[in-house]
Amino acid sequence: MNKSFPTTGTFKKNFKIHIWGDPLTYSLSIFFQEHVASLNGYRLIYSPFRGSGHSFKKILSKKNCAGANITMPFKVEALSMCDQLTEAALCSGSVNTIFKSSGKLVGDNTDGEGLFKWMEMRSKLDSVIQIIGNGGSARAIAYTFFKNKIKVIICGRKFKGWEENFGKFVSLEKYSPDIPTVNTLPFPIRGKNILDISYEQGDVPESAKGMLACQGALSFEKWMDKKIPFETYIKLTSLHAKAHSNTFLLSYLAGRHKE
Repeated sequence: MNKSFPTTGTFKKNFKIHIWGDPLTYSLSIFFQEHVASLNGYRLIYSPFRGSGHSFKKILSKKNCAGANITMPFKVEALSMCDQLTEAALCSGSVNTIFKSSGKLVGDNTDGEGLFKWMEMRSKLDSVIQIIGNGGSARAIAYTFFKNKIKVIICGRKFKGWEENFGKFVSLEKYSPDIPTVNTLPFPIRGKNILDISYEQGDVPESAKGMLACQGALSFEKWMDKKIPFETYIKLTSLHAKAHSNTFLLSYLAGRHKE
């Protein structure tokens, strides 16, 4: 697992954030969240958690824990451990961010809003969006774009029922290559209009970095009640992605990377 970003000096506040997922072998969030925090006078310890939902909730209840990020496959399970849910979490049917409010655990989902914000900033929005895959991330994205009055087409292998709340469902084989398309599947799809949002060490698509950065900024605001410019997050996310890509490449060339 990647190591935390080293921070030194005097800080006005120390707090912990956990990320819960499985497998969780690599996460860029650890690096850019700790970096952003240190630049703003906070010492953040952002650490992976591996264990049961019961144990995770106990850790979240600790005073020095400000919240958490949730990744696959626990986004749905996280719904039940929250005292309150935002509209985004309810409509998305999953939680990717937990923060505290008046002593209660609040579940939110910033996946869709993070992607929407990045696409808006980079002038990539259109009147229609196509989503490949109809899992949890797809639902969060579909909700956000539908809420922002953009036509949504969801492409999947099997109709699950939630799709009709936010747009139109079509068979995966019938997706159109001419429409701006978000790929939520855990493997890349090539095409001029494809935005891949999944990533692995050494290979982080621009769209994945953008979504991750903006989603991270929204999560940080929930934890700390402090807004950080999205561009700051995008810049630092790209910086760490490039650094780790270079490290990965050197390791591969030296024969230390195992397939």
